[in-house]
Amino acid sequence: MSARKLNSIILGLLPVIMIYRVPFTGFGLSTLMVAYLALFSILGLFENNGKMIIEWSLSAFFLYIILRNIGNGLFSVFYLLAFIVILGARHGTFKIKITMLTIEYVSLFISLIVIVQTIAHYVFGINLQTLYSAVVLDEYRGILGYSINRGIFRPSGLFLEPAHFAQYAIIALLLNMRKEKLSAGRLIILSAAILCSTSGIGILLMIAAYGYLLLIRTKETEKRKRLQYFLIFGVGMLIVGIIVSQVPIIQSAVNRIFGQDDTGYNAIAGRSVHWEATVQQLSGINIFFGVGPKDYRVKGFITGLNEIIYYYGYVGLGIMAVAIIDSMIKRFKDRSWNAVICIVYIALLAASDVVGFIMISFWFSLFSALSVKEESLSKS
Repeated sequence: MSARKLNSIILGLLPVIMIYRVPFTGFGLSTLMVAYLALFSILGLFENNGKMIIEWSLSAFFLYIILRNIGNGLFSVFYLLAFIVILGARHGTFKIKITMLTIEYVSLFISLIVIVQTIAHYVFGINLQTLYSAVVLDEYRGILGYSINRGIFRPSGLFLEPAHFAQYAIIALLLNMRKEKLSAGRLIILSAAILCSTSGIGILLMIAAYGYLLLIRTKETEKRKRLQYFLIFGVGMLIVGIIVSQVPIIQSAVNRIFGQDDTGYNAIAGRSVHWEATVQQLSGINIFFGVGPKDYRVKGFITGLNEIIYYYGYVGLGIMAVAIIDSMIKRFKDRSWNAVICIVYIALLAASDVVGFIMISFWFSLFSALSVKEESLSKS
């Protein structure tokens, strides 16, 4: 196996290994891998005969983030490494098709684990643990063992949380939907696992994905028939929703998203709980530039949108939005699948923490990479 293929696989594994540590140390495995991929990217850029394709919007965003992290330990260095990896992906340092295949096969493997965990729990009353404190970073050890949360069984395979698994698996689901020949088996496995995870954002993205499947499969159909298909899809989804809502695991997932317990908690509230204590407290210059990540870290769950505004202000959010939208428009013009990744990432910003340097390294590399064409996907 060539170094380029191996490193393309590592890039696809970053979200999976994010919680694990290097054996016998307290150092993050994914941090080490980003540093290694950055070195590989630098070597690749030198081999590019000095030709650099600079996307100014993306560069401006990372320059702003790096400058705002000066004085925050090694984080300015971490984001610099992330930017180098993304720049390498933009210049073809990685075989992004190999990265996508890695995401697909790893998602299928972990989906099977999630399904087995679900069957073991509901059929045999056994909670299969797949994560152990000996191999994860200290900061995550307190979360292990909470596969049953507020009375709901929430399997996540090799990921720390169900949401992390679902966000990763949705890429594989969309990837399969773009193929010329659909694999019903793969779609069923991925969809079933996302449902089993009870991840609210995962289920909503999955529904949107099937709407997207209908959209791309009927693009050559006349408008009247296309409208009929979408009406049928809407009615079908309503009927399916009513039927599956009687299944206990689905009821649990829906209640977790929209219902409320004695404390008024649900998944939606969990994603806005810090908004009043953070963003709404900004005033003066902090509204524009944020408080910076130097002295304060919000404890508990915080979304990417919340984090960007609070730490980097509306200036940071604006620069980030321009970088993503600019990349998305370019990919749409190229008829590249990468544009879809941009849309998924935008959706995740409002519901999950996807702005840490590991997640930024992964997501921005995917939608900044050299275009992955439709015909390339159909052959994979």
